[in-house]
Amino acid sequence: CENGEERHCNSFNKISLQLKSFTEVFNEIKAEQGEIRTTNLKPLPNTMEMAALDDTYQRLSHLKPLMNELITGTEQGNADATYLLGLYYETVGDSDYDDAPYIQAKVLYEKAQELGSIDALYSLGELYYYGNGVGQDYEKSITYYGNPLLAEYPEAIFSLGVQYDSGEGVEQSFEKSFELFKKASALGHAPSTFNVGYMYHHGEFVDVDLEEAKKWYLESCTDAYTDGCSVAESITERLERGDTETNPALNSLFEE
Repeated sequence: CENGEERHCNSFNKISLQLKSFTEVFNEIKAEQGEIRTTNLKPLPNTMEMAALDDTYQRLSHLKPLMNELITGTEQGNADATYLLGLYYETVGDSDYDDAPYIQAKVLYEKAQELGSIDALYSLGELYYYGNGVGQDYEKSITYYGNPLLAEYPEAIFSLGVQYDSGEGVEQSFEKSFELFKKASALGHAPSTFNVGYMYHHGEFVDVDLEEAKKWYLESCTDAYTDGCSVAESITERLERGDTETNPALNSLFEE
């Protein structure tokens, strides 16, 4: 780095950040955010709903205005505030394609986990699954997603199903993924409901059954999740034509 190799400077900075404690990272965040107001604080949003938001802009628009609340709560040892502060920095990493905020998020998630946040367990799994701020490690993500504390956490159950379906970090098992998608679907997780439909549609573990696939696709069809609506409509048209062959063009919709 001292000899002008920028990529080595980047590596040095990344390793330096990875070696910092929670206290060091949190103090840097407070300095970065400037003066924090500690009165008339607003209530925190639902952590699971925030984690389920896929849209980066929406997440940032919800969390950025709550920086006073997140930092004050983290200072007070509030698990949800610490988790949401980590989620904010993970989202900044998503937005900027930058490892540094991911590493900050990891440190905050680990602290939130210590404080009792199950959302932090799920989000640590996400970091390892995608390799954001850490080395990609499917076995570690499986460990986090499969933690007994997340046994009723639909996003984690879904993610575990995806890894079993694709054989990432675990022996591939359509039987296990089908079971997991059905479990998450029963908890109201629309992408999992869609995936059960997909498995009936394409004969993964179960026999091809277009009527059954259509039923699951329609169940997944909501205002916030429209993929199921379009595929169910396509199946209806095919059944009316007497066309029972699977359509390879729909394969890319499988929600991984």
